[in-house]
Amino acid sequence: MSDFRTDEESIELVKAWWKDNGTFLLVGLAVVLAAVFGWQFWQKHRAEQAVLAAQRFEQLRDAMQPDSRTPPQTRAFLLQQLKEVHSDTGYGVFGALLEARRLVDGAQFDAASKELEWAISNAKNKDVADLAGLRLARVRWAKGDADAALKQLEGIDSKGYVGLVEELRGDLLLSRGDRGGAYAAYQRALDADKDAVQPLLTMKRDDVAPVGKEQDVSEPVANEPVANDPVVNEPIGNEQAGNEQAGNEQASNENAAAASARAATAARTANAARTANGG
Repeated sequence: MSDFRTDEESIELVKAWWKDNGTFLLVGLAVVLAAVFGWQFWQKHRAEQAVLAAQRFEQLRDAMQPDSRTPPQTRAFLLQQLKEVHSDTGYGVFGALLEARRLVDGAQFDAASKELEWAISNAKNKDVADLAGLRLARVRWAKGDADAALKQLEGIDSKGYVGLVEELRGDLLLSRGDRGGAYAAYQRALDADKDAVQPLLTMKRDDVAPVGKEQDVSEPVANEPVANDPVVNEPIGNEQAGNEQAGNEQASNENAAAASARAATAARTANAARTANGG
């Protein structure tokens, strides 16, 4: 009989505990299950959204092709979806870069600037933001605002873009008549990747180089005068020396003018090509 009463008392104790704590236990269990299933649902949703964003980006890229028959309304819808619905995936920024390139190809520089500014503001990756900034600087130069383009370059500090930034800085400074600044910028651009062969950049640097620095410092100096060379030390009459000096001055002036023209032409040609290509 005592055993039976003990069992009854145990049951009553369990009932009393459940009455006091059962609700909290069920609520806690429900919260844990909801968190687990909610996390799994969120992860699945994000994966699905990432796949959808990638698909829409590919569709937008195809719509940007010159031979594409995609209606402008469809292209605008895809870009809007990438920028508003899928902005957290990074595809929105890439979509804005694509749209900016299309607008630049159509000489719509103001609209292209807005797309690039949006990309800079929404890019979560510094390298991507700097890429958009570099393109924005080129667009601003294409609009004729070299000062704004130079200011835009000041905020770009990704190591991968040092050479491109300094080359563009040199082009901009040369367009303003600052040959010394252009030379220094071109030299920094070459120093950023010394292993690369860059004949156009080297030509631009040499064309604005101060007298005596036209030749690359890495190249040996040829035909250096020797003190005992009879040809170097051969006396020259005053008349002959005067004629040669006048001829040298004329040649120097002609070379300087030709160098400036070549540098300006090369700079504008390179910038126009890069602006059109968006690179």
